[in-house]
Amino acid sequence: MRLAYNFNKNKYSANCTDFYDEQQTDANMLYDNKRHSGSFNIDFSNEYANNSSLIAGSHSTLIMDDINNIAENPLFKHRSYNQYMYMLVMAVPLSTCAIMHLSE
Repeated sequence: MRLAYNFNKNKYSANCTDFYDEQQTDANMLYDNKRHSGSFNIDFSNEYANNSSLIAGSHSTLIMDDINNIAENPLFKHRSYNQYMYMLVMAVPLSTCAIMHLSE
């Protein structure tokens, strides 16, 4: 079993000047970004006396992004949740021996 959590944040500011044809645009870009991410993984495996085995598990991830362009645009929120489950059953046949009786 594994449980993980991560938090990142970033504040960014820059002054930029754009030229299109003969028009000049000055802008001050201010960003305040945050990301929360987490995952939960659980795995199970077992081998049985008859040479068969079972492997099963689940993997889940969650991501939450907030991109905040303070100068111009409203807050952009991105959310992502992914999960998958798996199961593998392996059956290995036992080798069989044939005994032959020969008579004369």
